[in-house]
Amino acid sequence: MRLHTISIVTHGELKVLAERNEWGAEKRRVLDVALDNLVTVNIESKALVDAYVQVERACRGVIGGSRTLGQNDMWIASTALLCGLPLITTDKDFLSLHERLISDHWFDAQEP
Repeated sequence: MRLHTISIVTHGELKVLAERNEWGAEKRRVLDVALDNLVTVNIESKALVDAYVQVERACRGVIGGSRTLGQNDMWIASTALLCGLPLITTDKDFLSLHERLISDHWFDAQEP
């Protein structure tokens, strides 16, 4: 049963992480199995593009000055917005969108 939703962009980011950190075959297989058990949102719908525009507009409207997100983060935030789901992250870059556009659940990956 698929319970969680993820952007196809996150698939790419995780695969790059695995390559950079020289994960072995077994660890990469486990990653593939995990990704196969998630609902994946592809970048191919007009609704997702519209959500992307909303995220960009919200970034420009941050009090104290415009906030720039990387392209991958823009697509990830757009996926959360489109699906009406919270964004779970270890990345503080999304904090400017928290409760303004999306629900952002940040946690410290360094804590045990």
